[in-house]
Amino acid sequence: MKEYKRSNLNQKLHFWGLLFLQMPHVCTNVVFLFSYLPIIRALSILLLLCSSIINLKSEKLSINKIVLIFLIIVGGIVSYFVTNDIMIFEILLMVTASIGLKFNEVIKNDFKSKIIIFTLIVSSYLLGYTSTNFTIFRNGELRNAFGFYHPNTFGMYVMIIFLEYIYIMRPKNIRLILVASLLAAFVNISSNARSAVYSIVSVTVLMLLRGYMNKSIQNKTMSFILRNIYVFLLTISICITILYINKNDLALWFNELMTGRISLQAEYMNRYNVGLFGNMIDFTKTLDNGYIKYLLNYGILVVVLYVWMNHSVIKKAIKNNNFIIVIYMVVLQIYTMSESSMLYIYFNIFLLYAFTKEDEIKESKELKHA
Repeated sequence: MKEYKRSNLNQKLHFWGLLFLQMPHVCTNVVFLFSYLPIIRALSILLLLCSSIINLKSEKLSINKIVLIFLIIVGGIVSYFVTNDIMIFEILLMVTASIGLKFNEVIKNDFKSKIIIFTLIVSSYLLGYTSTNFTIFRNGELRNAFGFYHPNTFGMYVMIIFLEYIYIMRPKNIRLILVASLLAAFVNISSNARSAVYSIVSVTVLMLLRGYMNKSIQNKTMSFILRNIYVFLLTISICITILYINKNDLALWFNELMTGRISLQAEYMNRYNVGLFGNMIDFTKTLDNGYIKYLLNYGILVVVLYVWMNHSVIKKAIKNNNFIIVIYMVVLQIYTMSESSMLYIYFNIFLLYAFTKEDEIKESKELKHA
């Protein structure tokens, strides 16, 4: 009974801490919440600290997890003093608050919190209780953010809710195709968040083909590539940016394809040096490529942390035959080349997979034999 009460309390602390952690980052346009966001952030830290204390008292940590936590602590301390940003500490809080939970419980808590926040923001927008300082156009058409900070943020939020819906519900192929088609069409027409649309479509296609891909993912060469995909995409991002700086024709064409993102990467790489501890960057323009942004802003130490986290997640997923997580991590890391939001723990909850307990994987027969 005592263990049940402890687990139940930890579940509630985890859910509310996760909910309040996300709100200050996405509810910035909700007018009646704006002045309360610092209080909400402080409350989230308090709740997650309590959850972390409960977990660390009752869980026996492996050497790998201890080293990862230590690296996060060191990275967080250095990152805060250099950038004045507590992003790494937020990762530490979520890691320690989630260690004692099954991953399915973590996903369910995040899914519920995102549904609540999504409903709150969109309802506030429809009722006229959101305010923004700018509007976004593409090809002369207004892109709707539905109360979120940016149309791409809205698209990203829909995408993550969709991925968590798949993980929890395991829909059959017909329902999966229907839901994905409706969401992709809606996001494309309303907010034109192309990266989110491509990710929704990519995940759906890979899910449908997953039955044919399982053996290839287990292949040693493919497994090595997948486990180290963060390093490969980081290298590609750096190389294409350097090529653009040197006026390479391929890089110039790729910049047009990426709607000017490469030129912004080149601008920031010219202004800031790559260092161990990063730089205090004044983001007067949006740097969308997450790999370049984190390398310049947070430094090599934090990049090593992310390489290790992503490697650990995919390695564990392959070992446990959890191919949904493998698919998600690959798609989201490709997404990071055009949007940096997947590097934040309150958006990309799948990064916690390496630290949580494995669930029994239950899939519909249709998916299993797809």
